[in-house]
Amino acid sequence: MSAVFWSTRGEFAINSREVKDSGKGAITTNRFPHSPLKLSEISDDFFASSLGMSTLATATQYASAVPVLFNTRAIKITDLWNGAGVKPSPRYKIEAQDGLIFHANKIVNITGLGDPHVPVKDPASRELILKSFAQTNREGTLLGRITNSDDFLSIVGNRKRLGLTFVTESKAKTYVVIAPGDGGKIAVEKLLSPDFSPDLKIVWIAQKSVTPEAFREATFFRYHGISEEIGKRIETIPDYATRFVPLPDGRIQVFADGIAQSAIGDHVILATGYKNNFSSLLRDVIGASSVTAENVTSKVREIGDVTNVGTRLKIENAPEQDIYAGGVAAVPLASEAELNKSITQNPVSIENLGPRTSALAKALVTGTHSEMVLKQGHQLVSVSLDAIGSANRNRIAISRLRSRIEVSRLLRKYDLQAKQFTLRVNEQKLTVEGLTEESARKLLADLQSDLGLLHTLATAARGGELRLTVPAAEGRADVENIAY
Repeated sequence: MSAVFWSTRGEFAINSREVKDSGKGAITTNRFPHSPLKLSEISDDFFASSLGMSTLATATQYASAVPVLFNTRAIKITDLWNGAGVKPSPRYKIEAQDGLIFHANKIVNITGLGDPHVPVKDPASRELILKSFAQTNREGTLLGRITNSDDFLSIVGNRKRLGLTFVTESKAKTYVVIAPGDGGKIAVEKLLSPDFSPDLKIVWIAQKSVTPEAFREATFFRYHGISEEIGKRIETIPDYATRFVPLPDGRIQVFADGIAQSAIGDHVILATGYKNNFSSLLRDVIGASSVTAENVTSKVREIGDVTNVGTRLKIENAPEQDIYAGGVAAVPLASEAELNKSITQNPVSIENLGPRTSALAKALVTGTHSEMVLKQGHQLVSVSLDAIGSANRNRIAISRLRSRIEVSRLLRKYDLQAKQFTLRVNEQKLTVEGLTEESARKLLADLQSDLGLLHTLATAARGGELRLTVPAAEGRADVENIAY
């Protein structure tokens, strides 16, 4: 139904690495299929920052020219075929929280991990946690007593952008972090960073490693920097949190399961995972019927074979549905053998899900359906271009990246019936080579009508001629492989 692109407020190092191989160049585990941008062009780090990943995702979405409605949550889906004598088209009615209504023939759930999950069963504890979550302002700069890891990182990032830290107020305080996964590790890393006091204490519940050596042995090396603080500033409790009790002084006492042990914290950070609640939107579609999901398969170039790319909703004793899931919402997709061959060996990594999600989209929407066609030819067609503004070296480098993104966005509306063509830009003119005269003039007219793009191209050409060679794949501009 919607693809989620995020803006990371709380910056941290991601755990999917850029793999360097001197024989083959840079092999990335963070490739976004059909994106004109690469993470290595944004970050030189072995483990890039979440801000870099956010920039890559946002640029990819923008370059796709697909309209995205942000800050809108779907609350109900209705199958209009139910009880209908004549089956209407579109089939589905989607209602949004703000009153907007959409109609669609297909729905694709690519809503990611979902909402923060609270696995605590004790009713009073759940009420306390959910109330604290509801009172947290993730756009603000104050931490609540109990915060989920996403909001914690967001609030720390908000304060950092104001030039402020938590160093003073975290002095001699105790922070309880719950859950041992990536979210918990990233929260612990942040607490150990210069944004917090060096004398704070961390109690890490559900972390089974009680020594630095055990932690390193059990953990991906990306997080090994944490290990030396285990047994010093970090106390670990191996069992899971089961009960939360508010104390008169405002602190929270957290009891662990299986042992008579508890932790008292000034702040508690929950990193207990997520739960995708998409199925709750389908209550009127599913009714009381039994629901399963069947795999959708397709050939994926990066894998070299037919594989699972998503799932399709299947309702017992009901007409066939056109409701699908992709990405994290559809895992597990990769087989054990496929995971073992991958670099990350992680079923929810971009390396394993990106190509599959792309293949799912292609399987659901076939063809190019464009009214604009650019054909192969050998004409050299130019138009004059007056230089716009001035630019320093840094602006030139940025504009070269932006020009590729903007040109990619423009090219999405064309069927490209050519092996490739070249766009040359200097301070005096734009030239298209490799298309028929009619096709080249169509493209140049679109370029000239976009003053923002002209400005970007002119700035990028300040360092000399800018030459973009655009290959084609299956009737579309292969923007991922545009070359300077």
